[in-house]
Amino acid sequence: MWKIIFLVVVIEVCVISCEEDPIVCIDNGCIRGKSFKGNQKAFEGFLGIPYAKPPTNELRLKDPQPTVEKWNDVYNATEEKMFCMQKNYFLPNPTVSGVEDCLYLYIYRPKNVMRNRRKLLPVIIYLHGGGFFAGTAGPSITGADFFMDTEDVIVVTMNYRLGPLGFLSTGDINMSGNFGLKDQALAIKWTKDNIKAFGGDASNIALMGQSAGASSAHLHMMSSPKWSRNLFHKTIMLSGNGNGPYFYVIENPLKQAKEFAKAIGIKDYDEMQSEELAINLRRVDPEILIRACDKLKIWSIDPLTISRPVVEDCQTHNGFLCNNPVEIWRSGDYVRVPMLTGFMDGDGGVRALAILENKTQLHDLNERFDELFPKLMEIENKSSEMNFKHLNMIKKRYFRGISEISNETSNDLIRIYTERSFITPLFNTLSQHVQQDKKTPAYLYKFSFNSSLSYSSFFTGNSKNYGAVHCDELIYLLKSPAIFPNQFEQNSIESKFRTKFVKFFTDFVANGKPNKISGKAVRQCEALNYKSTNPSLKCNIVEFGNDFTMKLTGEIDPTIAEFWNNIDPTMMGTKEDSLVSRNEVFQIFKIHSGHTN
Repeated sequence: MWKIIFLVVVIEVCVISCEEDPIVCIDNGCIRGKSFKGNQKAFEGFLGIPYAKPPTNELRLKDPQPTVEKWNDVYNATEEKMFCMQKNYFLPNPTVSGVEDCLYLYIYRPKNVMRNRRKLLPVIIYLHGGGFFAGTAGPSITGADFFMDTEDVIVVTMNYRLGPLGFLSTGDINMSGNFGLKDQALAIKWTKDNIKAFGGDASNIALMGQSAGASSAHLHMMSSPKWSRNLFHKTIMLSGNGNGPYFYVIENPLKQAKEFAKAIGIKDYDEMQSEELAINLRRVDPEILIRACDKLKIWSIDPLTISRPVVEDCQTHNGFLCNNPVEIWRSGDYVRVPMLTGFMDGDGGVRALAILENKTQLHDLNERFDELFPKLMEIENKSSEMNFKHLNMIKKRYFRGISEISNETSNDLIRIYTERSFITPLFNTLSQHVQQDKKTPAYLYKFSFNSSLSYSSFFTGNSKNYGAVHCDELIYLLKSPAIFPNQFEQNSIESKFRTKFVKFFTDFVANGKPNKISGKAVRQCEALNYKSTNPSLKCNIVEFGNDFTMKLTGEIDPTIAEFWNNIDPTMMGTKEDSLVSRNEVFQIFKIHSGHTN
């Protein structure tokens, strides 16, 4: 399917005007882009600019190296590059697709920006989602047409390494890990160094991401100063968080690396020191390395994200994350920039819908509910008594006290994933920030609008209406002709809604705060108390609802975060001795429990 998606770009995206191709010159040489007809306004795109050397052969599973070679001829940036090698578990019957040589970025700017503007434009650097195992930055999925309609911003997207190729680690200098995040950091630096030549303002860069991309944006705020934390000026996090359970760091990366070696069939892997293990893993065919993730799943496609960030020893090498992100955030050791973050009414549909629509899996889950559900929620304890207590708490809150997902409680499966994996980490992140910093603003939105187009069809293969699910906001931000070839009519109410929605974000990028809504200023988030556990949070939620309007609404229910923080104290950066490591749960890896290395 991804190969088909890539080919669709030829028909659906590359609509060229008759005007001369734009050319921009930087230190490496000159780059030829192309003109796009656009949604409402024509714009220019520079497709597939290399920002790092190909991470192949001796550079596989190593930190990215910047491109330093100059181009002898004008570099041709008129065609979309293939995405990074991946196996997209969101798709039915997924296969490995993509390539290793994938570290390219895309730049989009309004037509004639250099001639018509007296000042440089703000820059959005967008980080695509996909659970750190899938996704693409190309215009077939991540088109900037709607942002270009505003003529107010420049948009940059980039591919970065995924799955084990992007995150496998031995926990030391031999294979440090976090390669995908370091790829992003290198692309951010490339942008800051070169964006002025494209008409962009290097002193006004907003880092924007969705899902795993939002988690990435959050982690860049906490990265080592040697990498990216000082290279941008605002963050926008759409349905994702660096401190959420899907993206907890791997506590024992060497053990996971040996699990991969075992799955691949490397002989004597358990007796190898990290240096020899790293050498052997680099020799493995990358497709085999990607497919090895299948053997590390515990049930169906869970855990969704096998390859995750790691904590590095920044004393021995140029590490990206020098401590557990939950601890970094709690300590306040992160860059202070204005934040805009939010969630979808049904974010949990990203995993729940596939379970609900697969009768075999749903039956198996119900038959083994008490065994499987704590693992799916990543909450198992050493204490069987505590397991029993927590599971009963969950069943009482979400499933009417029974060990079964029925027709009556199917929506609650979406709700539990939403509240556990999205709302609680978002609430914790905002509440901890406003307790420490009253000056740097943070704003919150909620998206509950749904229409005839929804990513639920992508997750389930059917056209049922599940409301606003994970990724649905992207339909109104980024053009994805490979997934949604039929767009809204130009004068439709959805199209008008999209214009308002995009402007909400470009206003924040320009000013560091949202503009007034219905004449009222959007209040930034504030703390109601200053306790370290179960804090309260006061925010204006900017809600995008089914009436096609933006409005200011109430607060997030604080009992959601209180419930999950009591079950999983690691979400607040606190340690509880009864928590079992996820190596014992998954036989794969440990989740950091809040103590420092």
